[in-house]
Amino acid sequence: MPVRDSLKALTTTIIPIFVAAGTVGTFIARRRFRGTLDALERHLEDTQIGPGPRTDLLPQIIALAARLGARSDRPTRTIDLRQTGTMWFKPGGRPRAFKARQKIGTMVSGFVWRADIGPSGSMKVVDSFVAGRGYLEARLFGALGVARVDGTTAINEGEALRYLAELPLNPDAILFDHTLEWSADGTDTIKVAKGCGASRAEISFQLNDAGLISTMRAASRSFDASGKRYPWHGRFWDYQERSGRLVPMQANVAWVIDGKDFIYWRGTMTRWVARTTSMACA
Repeated sequence: MPVRDSLKALTTTIIPIFVAAGTVGTFIARRRFRGTLDALERHLEDTQIGPGPRTDLLPQIIALAARLGARSDRPTRTIDLRQTGTMWFKPGGRPRAFKARQKIGTMVSGFVWRADIGPSGSMKVVDSFVAGRGYLEARLFGALGVARVDGTTAINEGEALRYLAELPLNPDAILFDHTLEWSADGTDTIKVAKGCGASRAEISFQLNDAGLISTMRAASRSFDASGKRYPWHGRFWDYQERSGRLVPMQANVAWVIDGKDFIYWRGTMTRWVARTTSMACA
């Protein structure tokens, strides 16, 4: 057989093998990634057993919980969300549509946010805070690693800040999460913090005329892997009743860079469900 024909035959045989191997490898990588995220959600759910409603809260905090419809008589295990919206990865960057689902703990601090971003949801992203550990990873088609940060001091603090900032979506946690440190500054500013040392996180909430949370603010939050920090804030509006709770259906979040707001996330809650538990509080 001529050399050219031999090479042609070899190429015809090998290329499909490599393509098949790549397809199988992609499938395995995607499956493992989904398995990791499913395990995070299961761990979050399994740890939502607390000592019951708090009895040490300030009157202003109890009043806020009441306005938001927090329930002390029927413990909530998790809050399940569905979201749609737009993200920007850098100032001046192209807007990218996303769809996401999120599970948030109410008795023990934690959340898992899973998003499909960009055309056809080609970028799969997880942002989570489980067992005090922050984790952020992005994968193209759920297989090819693009970015990953896991368990560093900066990501732990950053994800703790996110958990605190999203308490308007999670009112029962005000009554059941015993790790939260609440304080009040006047009649329209409430602060909440958790942790200590470099991982300590603190958020300030501003209340509107109806006594609902309208904005949140942190002195700073890590912006990227370089360690740069900027003031961080967000806004909540369009409060609606869901399962007896009053929760904001729309929100945005921004860093303040060189004196200008960089809104990097703007979203709408398309679904809000409180997953109650039949397990009695210890």
